[in-house]
Amino acid sequence: MKYKLVVTDFDGTLWNVESSSWYAITSALGCEKEDNINRKLFYQGKIDYAEWSRRTIELYKKYGLAKEKFLHIISSYKLVDSCVETFRKLRKMGIKTGIISGGIECL
Repeated sequence: MKYKLVVTDFDGTLWNVESSSWYAITSALGCEKEDNINRKLFYQGKIDYAEWSRRTIELYKKYGLAKEKFLHIISSYKLVDSCVETFRKLRKMGIKTGIISGGIECL
C-alpha cells in the first residue's frame, strides 16, 4: 500500500520541547505558577479550553510577551533529529505532508 499523506503533531514530535509551546513560553516568562492554576481548573472541568487559552494569553500580555521575545524563546528550541531529512525524503517520494497542532501561531 502506498501512502499519499503523512500528518503529524508539532510540539514534542517535530519540535524538541518536553511539553508544549504554551508551556515553554510560560516557563520562559516565569509565570508557571499562575498558569498551573488555570491548567488545574481546566483539567477539573471548571473552565473550557477556550477560557484556558484566553487566560494564558492574558498572562503572556501581563508578563510582556512581544513578538521579538516570542521568537527569541522559540528559537532556543530545535527541531528533533532527522526531522528536515524525513520531510525531504517524503516529498521526494511524492508523499504529501501536513502538521496539525493546537500550539501557538506567530503572525
